[in-house]
Amino acid sequence: MDINRLRSEKSKLSEGSGSDFECSMVEHGNNQVRPVGDYEMAFRHWITDGAGKNRMINCKGPESDCLVCRLVREKRAIDEDKRDDIDSDIANNWAAKKVYFFNVIDRKDEWCKKNKHSKVLSQYKIGGGVGPKLFGEIADVADVNGDWDKGSYDIMVTKKGTNLTTDYKAQALREEIALTDEEKKYVKYDLSTIAIPTAKSKVEQILGIAVEHVAAEGEKKPVAAEVKSHAQASAPAQEVQEEKKPAKLQKKDAPQPLKKKETMKEDCPECGTTIEFSKGDATIVCPKCKGEFEIGQEENPFVG
Repeated sequence: MDINRLRSEKSKLSEGSGSDFECSMVEHGNNQVRPVGDYEMAFRHWITDGAGKNRMINCKGPESDCLVCRLVREKRAIDEDKRDDIDSDIANNWAAKKVYFFNVIDRKDEWCKKNKHSKVLSQYKIGGGVGPKLFGEIADVADVNGDWDKGSYDIMVTKKGTNLTTDYKAQALREEIALTDEEKKYVKYDLSTIAIPTAKSKVEQILGIAVEHVAAEGEKKPVAAEVKSHAQASAPAQEVQEEKKPAKLQKKDAPQPLKKKETMKEDCPECGTTIEFSKGDATIVCPKCKGEFEIGQEENPFVG
């Protein structure tokens, strides 16, 4: 395990494909695992396609040539008071989030022993992996206790709370647990194949992006022809067509200022989506994982 690489990635936290593998799901309570080998990192988008289904897109990061990242940068360049609902949805909810992958020996069942294979530590049901919070906890454990491949310790990962109150902790077990000769021979997943960016053709299919052939220049030019919001994407085509034309013409001829609400933003700990809500909201719902919870004004943790 390259501990210097792990420490370097941990320091960046403060700076602000498929799932053909067996997951070691982080369940509520205590989860005892033994990390083996190095970790891998990817950037991931969660968006809703035209059928209303949540889709996962891996990419190389916010500044890459990823089509989704380019759309996010485009919409974030628009002043907030000039964005329409679609612009705001893309700018706030489509940004790439970091996700990390670890091979682990799961102690809660016999799967690893029977299959002589590792699992992938996962807090996400789709796509696997863990978020920056849990990665930071695991990095702290390695920073204090050293390389787990050279040491003799398991890690206890604890999950508490639900929805936006979900919290993850990790600590090394005091009892020395050396890997057996058999465990050292377990096959590990090639994490680099899990974290590879989603194929451009699949991204285009998910987004519904039109590819315009510019014959004069002899190049393909991706164009955000009409990226629809969740409600528009699931509406009948004729209904959307009728609604679209007058709205666009009227908007260009006589732009209307949008009324701004006093809102707050927090990332959902389950899926990482940025949730926008008002201070007086009693119920908050994550637009992606649909986690719903009630918060009274006196108990709202995001109100000072």
